Amino acid sequence: MTEVITDKKEIQGIISEKIKDKVLIFSKYYQWGIAQRGINHEKVLEIFPQFDKITEIEIDKLKYGDLGYELFYVKILDRKLVVS
Repeated sequence: MTEVITDKKEIQGIISEKIKDKVLIFSKYYQWGIAQRGINHEKVLEIFPQFDKITEIEIDKLKYGDLGYELFYVKILDRKLVVS
């Protein structure tokens, strides 16, 4: 089940606790996703730390019980950027 977070305070709390200053894991799904969107990895690394531009976070329980966070940014390129 996917939980969608849109409240700014909740988003900032999740970023502080679970995302900021953590080691990033780039899955095969991530590589496929950015290729489908026509975005290169370097651009994602440039945009990723702009946490003030996140409008929504989706949280999914993954196959082995871990939580996955998909970050939705305001329109930065010519489209809304999603980093998962």
